[in-house]
Amino acid sequence: LEEKYVEDHVVFLQDWYHKTGQERRTGLDTNPFIWIGNGQTYLMNGKGRFGGCFNQSNGNPIIDESDMCDDACTAENYMAPIDVVANSTYRLRIINAGELVGVNFAIAGHKLTVVEAEGSLVEPFEVDNLDIMPAQRYSVLITANQDPGSYHITTSVMYRNVGPHLIGNSYLNYIGSDAGPPKYGVGLPAHPVWNDPESGPGLDAKLKSADLSTNSDADILKENPNRELIIVGTQARNPDRNNLLRWALNNMTQEFPAEPVIVTAYDAVNAESALDWPETVIPGTITVPDKPPTTWNYTEKIQEYVGDKLEMGGPTIIKLTKGDVVDLVLQNALALNGVAEMHSWHLHGHSFYVIGEGYGIFDPETDKKTFNLDNPVRRDTIALWPKRWAVLRFKADNPGVWAFHCTQNSHGVMGMGLNFVVSPDMLSLPPAGVRSCTATALNDLFQEPKDGKLVSYTWNLRPRRTPTSDPGLSPDCFLGRTMLLVEDSNPGPEIRAEVGDTVRIRLINHHPSEATSLHFHGLRQLNNVYNDGSSTATQCPVGPMQTQVYEFKAMDAGTHYWHGHLSMNRNDGFQGPLVITNLSDSNEVA
Repeated sequence: LEEKYVEDHVVFLQDWYHKTGQERRTGLDTNPFIWIGNGQTYLMNGKGRFGGCFNQSNGNPIIDESDMCDDACTAENYMAPIDVVANSTYRLRIINAGELVGVNFAIAGHKLTVVEAEGSLVEPFEVDNLDIMPAQRYSVLITANQDPGSYHITTSVMYRNVGPHLIGNSYLNYIGSDAGPPKYGVGLPAHPVWNDPESGPGLDAKLKSADLSTNSDADILKENPNRELIIVGTQARNPDRNNLLRWALNNMTQEFPAEPVIVTAYDAVNAESALDWPETVIPGTITVPDKPPTTWNYTEKIQEYVGDKLEMGGPTIIKLTKGDVVDLVLQNALALNGVAEMHSWHLHGHSFYVIGEGYGIFDPETDKKTFNLDNPVRRDTIALWPKRWAVLRFKADNPGVWAFHCTQNSHGVMGMGLNFVVSPDMLSLPPAGVRSCTATALNDLFQEPKDGKLVSYTWNLRPRRTPTSDPGLSPDCFLGRTMLLVEDSNPGPEIRAEVGDTVRIRLINHHPSEATSLHFHGLRQLNNVYNDGSSTATQCPVGPMQTQVYEFKAMDAGTHYWHGHLSMNRNDGFQGPLVITNLSDSNEVA
């Protein structure tokens, strides 16, 4: 694939709020419920134009006397162009690191050829625009085959009716043209309407694996699963928690424990009186049933006796044994207010094949006959479209505790997730810091790698505010927003490594009051669960003024990203791109 393009560019997408993650989280945990609403700006590569500082009719900066806006509010300062040479082909690695909204991405006058989905090469196909939901990643090839100049790159929000204000803006800049930013509002690319029912599903239908022979788990497509799960996500009120509005899976809502689930599971399975796995009892956890306790027409408003009360809440788990082949049906259902939402689901520690999708209610008698078991795409994040279902197949080949959750932060902290506990009897002893949440979770006592090179970073994570005296930190012209940044950068530093390299990151949390953790989204962390970075699942949070060292072997070539994985602080700017190349392999997805 690398022979088909001259250079790659990362396109990092974010919906940007002016309230901090902790401020947004507070409203979700109150009664009456306070929804986070939509972001104030949409960013491309850390730049955007806030409507309160830019005139939405002509794109000119607004004369502001309140010190709310940066005095340097210009399109040049708040757009991040992508430079190209005429008649050359480029690879765009598009990463949606957003908190809530999925978007449609397009470049005026240029076709997109889709070649990768989350580390998997796909049979190439051409599109005018591309739906990409939170936590998803795609690579597309573009050829600079138009008249030299500048061309709008825009995003438009899908599956939420947010109005015209939340539009991402950048531009393709032909080097040597001296065109500058394109004229505001002129020559924009076309996007589908926000509620187009075929846009996202139509893209999914085109995604086919280019070559399954290189996948070590491809044999599961020829096997019958030994575990079948149907997971229905619903909203409900929690009477045990001040009647808070929560999300639940099969009527169980996830709550986050004080001790990491992996420690509890390890201790339980290694206790003298423990039953053999998977009969082992893990104290304090709640097992999500394989099927919903109550069924109804999921395309209609939820019935009161289902939605008014949860069965229970707690650290939710599903037990698996190494080697299990799992078919997981995700069934969308309406929220309590009757709205059909999109949910973007991510599985830690594994990738899955998307073997089926459809509208309405999954019917095993008929819908199994439509499964694609020949060349389905393998990925780690799936968009569950409104009023639809999807079927994922994966092999539980990685012992540990692996989060499975909606990537939209607000839904996740409201309980829309669980942990797959896979053969904890096969785990090594948890590091001391994982067991004690009052100490640094991991230390610096790592050995030098035996093969490959060491790619090492030291990251300082600090809260930063955008005062009038230091406007350069603002991503969208708005001043007064407190951010959480690695090395004063949003997005944060890019991690780039080759397959076989060892990557080591020393994270120093300088925040005086907030804890966090660091997750590498898209990396399976095979036999390396304690470096997955999922707070309360695989580690204690990295507390204020603490340090943690993460280390992993770069195994999963492709386009990924890293981000904070505690509460809602990742969208305070604590995230950035992660690219793993495989230049020695002709089938690489670098």
